[in-house]
Amino acid sequence: MYMTRLLTAEETDLSAQIHEDVTQMVEGVKDYGLGWLWEQIVQRVRPLIPTIINGAIFLVISLVLLFFFMKFVRRWLNRSKLEKGLHYFVYTLVKYGLLLGIFLTLLGILNIPMTPIITALGAVGLALSLSVKDSLGNVAGGIALIFNSPFRTGDFIELKGISGTVEEIRLTYTVLKTTYNRRIFMPNSDFAKATVTNYSTEATRTLELVFTVKPQSGIDKAKAIIGEVIEASGMALADSTPVVRVSDHSDTAVKITCIAKVDPEMLFDMKAYVIQHVLERFQAEGM
Repeated sequence: MYMTRLLTAEETDLSAQIHEDVTQMVEGVKDYGLGWLWEQIVQRVRPLIPTIINGAIFLVISLVLLFFFMKFVRRWLNRSKLEKGLHYFVYTLVKYGLLLGIFLTLLGILNIPMTPIITALGAVGLALSLSVKDSLGNVAGGIALIFNSPFRTGDFIELKGISGTVEEIRLTYTVLKTTYNRRIFMPNSDFAKATVTNYSTEATRTLELVFTVKPQSGIDKAKAIIGEVIEASGMALADSTPVVRVSDHSDTAVKITCIAKVDPEMLFDMKAYVIQHVLERFQAEGM
């Protein structure tokens, strides 16, 4: 067939074949007019019509089946125990994997040789992999997140100084929502290159604050004030005892560290409360 000859021809032969065909068509139009050109097109296309029809039928049926199958996949994901943040990632992989299979099967139905196409795709894939290596790294990072599961949807994590609640893991990036109601899109490759701190793996969080006072202000008095403020907040866990200790000192300052267990959702509120009220008490006492 004509298309088969073009696809299987060598580069020099292909150029010569196209040049010859174009020349014949131009000369034919000059000698016989546009009617002759239309007849030539019909003669070349007519043998391909059954194949084209079969390919079109296959394509339509495949896309319809794909549509319903992807609806089934979405329902399955919603009912599965897989993390919701991974649903989009898995859905996208399945969809584009099936589309690739449909495309390759369609080429076979159209009698288009696969060898030159696969060779061309390989060359294009190599070029694209070099130009979009960062994106491919993000996809690989997303796959690693699925198997390693360092965090889950709803976990509060910190990476490279950025912290937030995990909302969704997508094909190339992960969506975080900060405490200031901002959305941050972190490339998945970052999770393989940096340390991820997950604050949600434990049932409780630890509040750790450091206060600085002058040595002559009275260390025991300062420790007592900090302890009273923590107790007055009512946010420290009842089954744990806050720790208030001297952690460092110099000739001009003494550092006092307080540590208290708190429910994760109360950490920010307790931190703000303790800092404000301790500083107010220190100012009132001239410390």
